[in-house]
Amino acid sequence: SSVEFILGDITNPDTIKRVGIVDIVFCAGVLYHHPSPFNLLVALRRICKKTLILRTSAIPEIKGLPNAAVFYPMLKPEDRKLWNLKNLGLLNQEGITDKFNPKQGYGNWFWGLTPSCLTSLLETAGFEIEYRFNEPFSQTFICKPVAITFEHNLPNEAEARDMANAISSAGIARPA
Repeated sequence: SSVEFILGDITNPDTIKRVGIVDIVFCAGVLYHHPSPFNLLVALRRICKKTLILRTSAIPEIKGLPNAAVFYPMLKPEDRKLWNLKNLGLLNQEGITDKFNPKQGYGNWFWGLTPSCLTSLLETAGFEIEYRFNEPFSQTFICKPVAITFEHNLPNEAEARDMANAISSAGIARPA
């Protein structure tokens, strides 16, 4: 077996092509930093042949509200206080302990996801959870890929322009 390090955005089709299909996908400390966690999981599913090991920060379940999630960017300081884990020893949560900083990019915390939300995201992206390890404010999942329940493809810029031109040419809609 061999390990190769490839630097890239796994949601980018070129990176997916460079990586190819691999037996084991390991993703830790990334999901909550990504603005589109579902897109990230779909991309991981595309490269995963046998096993996904996912470790991520999580927020507690909210009674009566399954699949809850919190989008941290632009929360007011008083609303961010609830999610600040400084008292538990986590000194810096960019976008929570301080306001969202666009210059920090993926360094910001974008999402607080409950375990039920994480489960639904994984299953919708095409994973079956074999084991889940619960810890305070984090979750580790061992998953196997299964049939993708929802195929999700966003067009790249060129594809979006082509679609817009086709729609305009057909007279379906015109730019304002």
